[in-house]
Amino acid sequence: MTKLLNAQSNSAIFSRVVAAILGAYFLANLVAIAISFIVTGPMAGGVAIGMLSSYLVYGAAIIWVFAAATATQAWLGLASACLISGLLIIGLKWIEL
Repeated sequence: MTKLLNAQSNSAIFSRVVAAILGAYFLANLVAIAISFIVTGPMAGGVAIGMLSSYLVYGAAIIWVFAAATATQAWLGLASACLISGLLIIGLKWIEL
């Protein structure tokens, strides 16, 4: 019984680590792209602000992944944030055309 609980605990920790590394990275990049579309002015300024803000988003997402009650909740939160960011990017790109 102890080995089963230990295996479940290890898989939950591994899932959170993967979510923190890959999921937070993906979310930070999507937010950086969205911010670069939102910021007015020269394109280089928008890209710079977007990339600088991605560090904040990446750190906050990592903290949130480990603060979530379950690994499933962490993954669902990251997936919903990525979906919202992706839809925002598509909408902003569509308006730009």
